Amino acid sequence: MSDLRLRTLHTCESTIITTRGDIDIATAPVLEKHLSALASQGRRHLVLNLSHTAYMDSSGLAAVMRTHKTLQHIGGEIAIIGCQPSVGRILNLVGFHHLFTVRDRSQRRPRGAAEAAPVVAPAH
Repeated sequence: MSDLRLRTLHTCESTIITTRGDIDIATAPVLEKHLSALASQGRRHLVLNLSHTAYMDSSGLAAVMRTHKTLQHIGGEIAIIGCQPSVGRILNLVGFHHLFTVRDRSQRRPRGAAEAAPVVAPAH
């Protein structure tokens, strides 16, 4: 079974969730539950940092898409940063870059990320 670790940083402008590990059928529900909880808490601007994630399957894509739709309904947005080439290709192939910001590992992190204090989210 895959292990997914999540680390959450709250900034003035957004909430940055850094994943460590693969996002697949076993771990996508953990990610989606965490993202949904953040949206329920009023966190409308989520940044998903995938710099430590080398693999994402359709379960992960679906979790991100459902989060995108949830955030749209409350006037929010999701962005994906730090994509490794394998994940970035999949996101571009399915057209996510047309729906929201998708940045690869070579692009800058969002404003406020460097000065944020970590809040580690429990992942099961």
